[in-house]
Amino acid sequence: MNLPFIGLTLFLTFVYFEPSIFSPWLARVRAAFVISIITLIAAVATGVKLPKATQNKLLILLFITAVLSLYLSPLPIRADNYTGLSHLYKAIALYFLVVIIISSKDYLVKFYYMTMGFGFVVSITTLLTFRAGIESLKGGDLDRGMDIGRMVNYFGGIGDDSNEFGALMVSLLPLPAVLIAGEKSWIKKILFSIIALSFLLCITRSRSRGAFVGLLIVSTFLLWENRKKAGIIFISILMLTYTYFHTHQSFWDRITTLQSMETIEADRNAFARILQNRQAVELIKRYPITGVGLGNFVQAKIDILKLVPVTEGELRGFIKYAAHNSYLGMGAETGIIGALIFSLIIITSIWYCYSSERYFKTRDDLLLFYKISQSIRIGLIGFAFCSIFLPNQFNLVFYQFLAIAAVLKNLAEKEKASDIKFGDSSALIRKENG
Repeated sequence: MNLPFIGLTLFLTFVYFEPSIFSPWLARVRAAFVISIITLIAAVATGVKLPKATQNKLLILLFITAVLSLYLSPLPIRADNYTGLSHLYKAIALYFLVVIIISSKDYLVKFYYMTMGFGFVVSITTLLTFRAGIESLKGGDLDRGMDIGRMVNYFGGIGDDSNEFGALMVSLLPLPAVLIAGEKSWIKKILFSIIALSFLLCITRSRSRGAFVGLLIVSTFLLWENRKKAGIIFISILMLTYTYFHTHQSFWDRITTLQSMETIEADRNAFARILQNRQAVELIKRYPITGVGLGNFVQAKIDILKLVPVTEGELRGFIKYAAHNSYLGMGAETGIIGALIFSLIIITSIWYCYSSERYFKTRDDLLLFYKISQSIRIGLIGFAFCSIFLPNQFNLVFYQFLAIAAVLKNLAEKEKASDIKFGDSSALIRKENG
């Protein structure tokens, strides 16, 4: 295992587990940032090159658009703007680290299992500590954790908000789920089923309505693409049935608010999100090209829309909320161009996976990569739907998935080029080697 891969693994521990909570000095020395720089230098020193991918250009273009939105904004630049820019920078930097370092089939497989393993450690630990009445390491308040019975990442890393935690589990769910199909070892089947079940239980215990919609989409794709495999259908029904009967009634009570506009408006939090989306649309109408500036959504509602922060009554705190729609949020802050680039990044990555799958499926020796590509595609689709209801534009795992999609596309192109170069002889060798 080379140094860049080790560095990437260490960096991702900060993403999933936030070790600075255990050791505050790590935050003071900016350990995560230092590790990312050392990892990048080590990767460059080994002679790796940035593979070609449409996402590379789109992400750079998105960052430039975000920077321009600050200087073309009708509002003055504030500290919050640099915070938002920092979040976007970290997400894009993670993408490029993954694309550069995960350059071989062996490392791709290791990285895939590592991602699933990190997610499982988060999910199973959170389930057990939540059940034992132990609050997350970041503590609980009115917005997170046990005070309102909504699950968040116990370790305080990505998913320290219940909605983000639900979206994280939705994205990770396809990773073990697709591996169950075609797996000959019953031990592995059981293991992958347990991991998938832990993700399912976390989704319902996050009580996130956006994650519930994402779960419906992901489940539909998983069942449809395995509709000819009776065993997988049976296992899926068992897991869904178990999850249904082990889900608190309050989760279903929250879901019922999605029935109609009347039920949404009757729920304070749901209605707040409708208001944020309407305000985002209004800001897009006023500044369709430049947006109001990255990180300026809340301030723009006060300075441009002239909304007055309310400290009492039913509307208390509504002004401080972010847009609970990633696409509208990007549109309001970076303009229509920024929102289109963000959407195109998702669409391109999903298409990359789909086109890669069509090739991997034809090669018996690449069927594992077919499953990897399938799971990443479905995870991205689930994330895309979650993002309609949640502010997920800086979600680090999302950018990690984008990078894997680009790696898969490059792997497929390399294998195709190899087939063309060596012709039928390469296919014959593969067949002889089983």
